Amino acid sequence: MLIKKLRFFLLFIISLSLFHGCSIYNPNFDSDYSSNYFQFDSEFYTEGTSNDNNSYGDEMKIEKSSDVDLDINGGADLYERDFDHKESLYYKNLDFYNMKSKGSLIILHKFKTYQQTGENSSGEACILAILNRYNKKGDFTEEKLYNLTNSGKTKKSISLKQMIDIYDNIGDFKLYTTVDVIEKERKLGNKNIEYSKYFNKDFIIKNLRDGVPITICRKELGVQWFNIIGYDDMGTDSIYDDVIIVTNSYDVTDHNQDGYSIISALKLFSDFSTNNFFDEADLNDFLFITAIPI
Repeated sequence: MLIKKLRFFLLFIISLSLFHGCSIYNPNFDSDYSSNYFQFDSEFYTEGTSNDNNSYGDEMKIEKSSDVDLDINGGADLYERDFDHKESLYYKNLDFYNMKSKGSLIILHKFKTYQQTGENSSGEACILAILNRYNKKGDFTEEKLYNLTNSGKTKKSISLKQMIDIYDNIGDFKLYTTVDVIEKERKLGNKNIEYSKYFNKDFIIKNLRDGVPITICRKELGVQWFNIIGYDDMGTDSIYDDVIIVTNSYDVTDHNQDGYSIISALKLFSDFSTNNFFDEADLNDFLFITAIPI
């Protein structure tokens, strides 16, 4: 009889916890972090944001100059929203443009995106978005940035050296890049560099808190440059569930061509490489840039 009562009591507790949408294994569960905690929560979004999913609009996009098209037969702009699925069963598309930092999430609010017009101009697209963020865009276009590098053009994405060339030609930016890490380690006499000491979760979060996006290059569709604009460690100590929010200038694979994507922090930190896509002298591993106006 006692066993039956205990069994009934346990079933009652489990049913009650399920009814309230919480877990009996986590008495400190915070409803802010339920599976839908971003969806149209006024605390996360800009005041006055509609309950409609604005991620399918165009307010987050930098307007493309009508006379700029690096490849009339290519580039992400060729497919402008052709592959969108507003009721996608497979992707939960969020309004990253209007999203605000809260809890474990830190994000650069209202960071605009750009869809590249060339097949290999993700680096230029990233720089254009950075310039726009700092109100330094002026009359710069994707094409003008493309023509600024001194390192010579190839028919593939530009290298870290070429990215630095563009910034040097723009002027008035303080850069911190993979090259600075290498130079520091060489001065210390270290040949085998432990990049994770320099590029890690703490580095990303510190820069985002200072309002500084981080441009990275990784293996994807050949290779692709992205701007890191957000990080969420989900309130846990483990890196396994950490999420990195990036701008993606070739955003054709997640059913919403808004120019944003998410990357697993674990996957990035464990394989942050272009897999020898560039020449050895141009570097291939842990390619990053922070650019701050002087």
